[in-house]
Parts: sequence; structure tokens; C-alpha cells
Amino acid sequence: MTLVTWGRLFRLWVALLASTLSLVFCSPGIIDTGDGGGTDGDGDGDGDGDGDGDGDGDGDGDADSDSDSDGDVDTAPIEALIEATDAQLSALCECRYADFGYATAADCVAASVTSELVSGCLIETYTAYHDDVVEYYECEVEAEETLVTCIEMAACDSAAITACNEAYTTALEACPGVGEDIASDFDYDLGQCVNGPPSGCPDVNNLTGLDRVTGTTLGQGDDLAGSCGGAQGADYAYSWTVPSSGTFTIDTQGSSFDTILYVRTGCNPDTGEELACSDDVDTAGGNRTSSVELALDAGRVVLVVVDGWALDDGGDFVLNFRQN
Repeated sequence: MTLVTWGRLFRLWVALLASTLSLVFCSPGIIDTGDGGGTDGDGDGDGDGDGDGDGDGDGDGDADSDSDSDGDVDTAPIEALIEATDAQLSALCECRYADFGYATAADCVAASVTSELVSGCLIETYTAYHDDVVEYYECEVEAEETLVTCIEMAACDSAAITACNEAYTTALEACPGVGEDIASDFDYDLGQCVNGPPSGCPDVNNLTGLDRVTGTTLGQGDDLAGSCGGAQGADYAYSWTVPSSGTFTIDTQGSSFDTILYVRTGCNPDTGEELACSDDVDTAGGNRTSSVELALDAGRVVLVVVDGWALDDGGDFVLNFRQN
């Protein structure tokens, strides 16, 4: 996660977690030290330097990173990371809430901090991948906490915050690496936890007319993405038959979350063509619903997709159709 760019990238840090892992995680070099296949020279073959053979570096003989030998998983690093990142977002909201389209800093904080759903899924996924990622997360927590202090001391000065971020990025690059496959699998399992399994496309066939429809993306899976966003959020797709020739406006006004709206010729990403894509109607004004306008012929069937901007953007939506 980085905060190089002032803007909405800061708001839902979990949406950037996978790309951070992909960039930072790399396979460590293997050096033969003659200790039975380990790289630490302690003779136990596990590479952690503690001599107990379990690979976790704590010397107690079980496979977790705490010191109590009961074999459970210590989730303190990921919980501390969530807390530190929320503190970071809160500090940014205090400085720039108006630039992010919120009336108050409190509104910005409420919309930005990690949701209970994502927090729970992060802890669950971290637990499953603990042995592979614990050292990275312990390192990232330290870097994140340092970043929070730096942002607070920057007193809302943009140049100073940029310097804070540069130092943070350098610290992350020094963190222990893991394999790219682990990063990819972690991201996939986290997305499945938050969004649910893929639900297929379309979710609803044979939508016709200009009716106002409602639904929810929660648990619907991340099946599709638009050119303007939606790569990690759950989505809901309608197959819509155009009632008459003309120009149409389709929007998500009244929806409960930060939507992405796009219209495609079909579900297949390889053969289908995107006809329109919309992120925010008015980011600066705080209107994070979406609206597209396009000319269509009567009887044409298109795919209309309501998506979430980031991993934990989802919920109840409203989809409005009108002919101009």
C-alpha cells in the first residue's frame, strides 16, 4: 500500500493490499550453509536460526510464531496492521477530507476505515497463510506505525507527507519476501472471503423496459471488471434488452456504496466489448454513484454491471434506466 497520490487511492487500503504484496513479495535467495537444507546454519534444516526444527524462529518447537508451544496462530501482527492503517487514514482525513469529497473529517473516517467484514477476512486469510507471511507482516506493521507518526508530525503539509510515504516505501522494500504464488493465492482467498465465490454471468437474464431495479452485490463474487474500476469488488450483472432506439442514461443514484457501472456486449472478457464505464458522478462533491449515457438500438441485448470500486465496496444498489 502506498499513499504517493492524494486521492481516493488512500480510502480503501485493502483494495491495494494485493498489489502491494505482489510488488514487495519476492522469493528469497537460498544459500547452502550445510545445516540440512536450511539457510541459517543452526543445523536443524528449517532456515529460521532457532534450532528447533519447526521453521518459525521462536525456539519452542511448535509451528507458530508465539512462544507458548501450543501450535496456535498469533494474529497480533495483522490486527496491529489494521489498527495502524486505520490510524493513518484517520490522520489523512483530518487534513484532506474536503478534497476527498466529505463534509467533515468524521464522515471521511467513517467511509475510509477498514470494515468489520474485511478485517475478519484479513485475519482469517492471514491465519491460513501465517507461516508464509508472518515475517513480512511484522515488518510492515513497524513501517506502518512509523508512517502514522510521520503523517501526524507533518501537520497536513503535502510535501512532508510525500516524504513520509517515500520513507515508508523504502522500509517496505527491505521487508522479508515470500513467493509470488503465495501473494497471488493470499489475494484470491481474501477476495473469496469478502466477496463470496463467483456467481456466474449474468446474474439476471431478460431484464426489459425502463424500470428501476434494486439488488445487492454482497456475496455475489467478483466475476467482472470495468476499464474504470471494479477489479476487486463484488458485482451484479443484468442482461438488458433495449426497449426502443434512442439515447439512454443508466445510473446507480440511491445506492449505498461507492459503485462502478459499466455496459458490455457480453460476459466473456475476451470477446465482449465494453460500451461505457463510469466511476464517480462527482468525486469532489462526494457523489460516488455512477452514470453512463449511450445510444442503443431497439432489441439489442447488453450486459449492465453494478460493481464496487474496491474490495469492501459493496451492498444494496439501485439501478435506474431512462430514455433521454
